[in-house]
Amino acid sequence: MEKSDITERIKSLQEKKGFLILAHNYQNSEVQSVADFVGDSLELCKEAQKSPYSNIVLCGVSFMAETAAILNPDKNVYLPEKNAHCTMAQMLTPDAVLALKKNHPSAQVMCYVNSSAEVKSVSDIICTSSNAILLARKIESEEIIFVPDRNLGTYVSKSFPEIKVWLAPAFCYVHHEIYPEDVIKTKEKFPASLILSHPECQDPVLQISDFVGSTSAILKYVSASAEKEFIVCTEEGMLERMRIVHPHKNIISPLMPRLCYGMKKTSLQSVLSVLENPSDKISVPYPIAEKAFIPIKRMMDLSV
Repeated sequence: MEKSDITERIKSLQEKKGFLILAHNYQNSEVQSVADFVGDSLELCKEAQKSPYSNIVLCGVSFMAETAAILNPDKNVYLPEKNAHCTMAQMLTPDAVLALKKNHPSAQVMCYVNSSAEVKSVSDIICTSSNAILLARKIESEEIIFVPDRNLGTYVSKSFPEIKVWLAPAFCYVHHEIYPEDVIKTKEKFPASLILSHPECQDPVLQISDFVGSTSAILKYVSASAEKEFIVCTEEGMLERMRIVHPHKNIISPLMPRLCYGMKKTSLQSVLSVLENPSDKISVPYPIAEKAFIPIKRMMDLSV
């Protein structure tokens, strides 16, 4: 079946069956094109909550679908690709978090949303890359255990030198493997460009950046800027979206485009398959969902 036929079929079934289609910024552009909403993790959570639809197709990775299911227990959440996972989320176990809590009993556990439901269930508050600094300020703790992303945790810690931040060893390979020397070489080729980076990048990259922010914050920055060239240090799907939104601006990858293979598993065909046969909805065991809801709800309440 041609892509145009698949797209037409998706739109027809979506309207007929009443499905909301959400896509993360890192999805392929063709998947983003059939979504009702495209955004970062926090934005997808909010869209899923406020939607009147009882069926949600979440084009992302497993932790995103879990989070949507926890926040919407009365809705059916489907992940088009069952094996679409976040490698960073898989690097951290609940036992590792409990061990950190045992070693640092006075610390609040701030857990990045890129984590399993089990890890969320033993945390004090969830955060995203867009609200991590805001929440660190609001929880008013002298010690924070930040999990799982050590790079985002380092970025947060630099805003609060008075707070002791304990880190886990996990990271996002996509951002972790964007190296400062690659960014510098790209800057030499495009000297007029601004460097925009996601805080999952290593600190040396952030230090040479003109702007650091979440995927949505980066998009807003480019939209508001009068500049025409940007080196964007994040996953390539976001760059694809920016090139579509701003066709007259030069959106540049730092030497080699970085891809999240978990995100890239989702295709138009897998979205269509869910709509044709909506089975195997995402289900989080009640005891875990009940515990994980508390820090997620705390994030939602404090991030307004």
